[in-house]
Order: sequence, then structure tokens, then C-alpha cells
Amino acid sequence: MPRLPITITDSQRDAIYKQTINHLAGLNDVWMALDRNDYKDAAHLGPMFEADLRLLRDLGWSPHDDRERIELTMSYEDLERIMRRLRDEAKNGAGDTEERRAKEEFEQ
Repeated sequence: MPRLPITITDSQRDAIYKQTINHLAGLNDVWMALDRNDYKDAAHLGPMFEADLRLLRDLGWSPHDDRERIELTMSYEDLERIMRRLRDEAKNGAGDTEERRAKEEFEQ
């Protein structure tokens, strides 16, 4: 069965774009993990940022976009995963990635 395209409005795009760009601010964590030879952590973090970069191909790289409707071409599975993460981050108020990781390690 052919995949039906998912289309979002410009205001939805703006909200998703802002969260995606905010999440990409943590991209340096991948480099820091590689620098400390923590390949397991880098391998865990990398795909999250890969999905963000892939989503930006559809959303556009500029904060301003003139399209009224945007078609998302990611697979349903990838799109569901990234939207769930963005929703959870918005609901939980995602903070600095290093600070969040330190808290998670402390709680373990």
C-alpha cells in the first residue's frame, strides 16, 4: 500500500523547527563522547541528531519559510520516533544535555 504523505501547517513547522534546532545544540555531546573514547555514548547520541538533520531537510534549514504547508517525507516510524521525543522534551522542559545526562547517571 502506498504511503500517504504527512503534511503540516506553517505554524506546526515553526514549532517543530524551533524544538529541532534547540535539540541540535547538543550535537557537541557526540564530539565530546568521541574525544573521551566513549563510543557507546556517541553511538547512542548520533542517531538522535541524525534524525533531526533528516527532519530539517523537509522543514528547511532557515528559521523562516514561506510555504503554507510542508510535506514530511521521513518514514512513518522515524517520524513517530522523533515526534514522540520532541513532545516529551516539550512536556518535560528539556534542559542542557550534559546536565540532563549527569542527573540520569546520578539517579541510576
